[in-house]
Amino acid sequence: MKSSAFGLPASLLANMTTNEAYVSFKNYLDNILDAIAPEKNSVKIQPNNIIRSQWMTREHLKSSHTVQKLYRQRYNRMEGIQLK
Repeated sequence: MKSSAFGLPASLLANMTTNEAYVSFKNYLDNILDAIAPEKNSVKIQPNNIIRSQWMTREHLKSSHTVQKLYRQRYNRMEGIQLK
């Protein structure tokens, strides 16, 4: 049995509608991308690696951290998802 370019038998591909063939091809590409370059859930940037402007004083940083902390608390209550 002859197979097509993305792993399906040619006879099966010939009997598919355009939408079915598209979904099959998209799934095939997604599988390849997941195998080669899986998605990361999050990227962590260390606070000491952040480039800081001159106007960003310690007080501004403290306020920023407070706002981030409050946002995480509020978001966790609303969505039930824990942010890191």
